[in-house]
Amino acid sequence: MLLALGLVATIVGVATICVGMLILKELRRSRDDATTTALLALFAPTAGEAREDPRRLLAWQPATAIARRLFGPSMARLDEAAGGGFPFTEADARDAHARWTTAWLAWERAHDEECRLKAAAAEARGGAEGRAELAALERDKLQRYQQRYEEYIRVGKALKALFEPDA
Repeated sequence: MLLALGLVATIVGVATICVGMLILKELRRSRDDATTTALLALFAPTAGEAREDPRRLLAWQPATAIARRLFGPSMARLDEAAGGGFPFTEADARDAHARWTTAWLAWERAHDEECRLKAAAAEARGGAEGRAELAALERDKLQRYQQRYEEYIRVGKALKALFEPDA
C-alpha cells in the first residue's frame, strides 16, 4: 500500500512538473507574441513616414537596430512576415536615397529660378540700390545653397551607408 501511495505521489509530481512546463512554455509564447505585436505597432507607421521624408528612415534606423539586438526572435518573426527586413529593407533605403536626390535637384532648380527672378528685378531697378540688392541676393543665394547642399550630402551619405556599408 505504501509503495502504491509512493508511486501515485511520483506520478502526480511528474504530472505537476509537466503541466508547469507547459504553462511556462505557453507564457513565454504569449510574451513573445506580445513583444512582436508591440514592435509591429511601434515600427509599422515608420515605413510611411520614411516614404514621405527620407530623413525619417535615418531617424528610426537606430531604434530598429536596438530592437534587433534586444528582441531578435520577435524581429526575425516580423522580417519573415514582411518578406524582408522590417520595417526597412535595403530597397527602402535605395528608394529613400533616390527620392532624396530627386528632391534636391527639384529644390536646386527652384532656388536658381527664384534667385534669377529676384536678380532680374534688382537689375531693372538699377543704380546703387539695385547693385546693393544684387550683392545681397548673391550672398543669400550662396548661403542658402551651401546650407541645403550640406544637408543633402549628410543625409545622402547616411542613406547610402544603409545599402552600401563600405561606401
